[in-house]
Amino acid sequence: WVEAPVSGEEFGASLATDGETIVVGAPAADDSTGQVHVFPPRQEWVSIFVWTTYDVLVASDGAPGDRFGESVSVKGDTIVVGAPGHSGNGPGSGAVYVFERDDDGSWHEQQKLLGQPNSAFGSSVCTTGGTLVVGAPDMEPAGEVRVYNLWFYLEHGGLLRRSWKWDQTL
Repeated sequence: WVEAPVSGEEFGASLATDGETIVVGAPAADDSTGQVHVFPPRQEWVSIFVWTTYDVLVASDGAPGDRFGESVSVKGDTIVVGAPGHSGNGPGSGAVYVFERDDDGSWHEQQKLLGQPNSAFGSSVCTTGGTLVVGAPDMEPAGEVRVYNLWFYLEHGGLLRRSWKWDQTL
């Protein structure tokens, strides 16, 4: 069973899969604040496979016009979501949110990356696991693509953490 999308949410504007996990963007949901639906691998065989919404992801600081879910990517236990309308670093700067799956299967926001003003950063996203690529098509003079690499570090107390660090601009 799939919860029916509401008219005007633009459910399906962006799609990504990894294995049998499906991620679906709905960037116009909630006054264009946006949301992302996560469908897990099939759990049981009844007489047909039944897909159910596992979780609905939203930005921790979402606001109308952000268009969270305009772009999505998934690899393993990582979901990356673009919000090109986000204005956290100036008008039209855009943002990219990285979500990680916990051991209990729930998703949590792990990191937020911000673009430059008027860049629409997050209009497109792609991750392979160790590399994250983000499009900013409105960046002057002709748009840009930013490449991030995944870094691991130990926190005080020996807790291993992950962080995306900028590597280069194309």
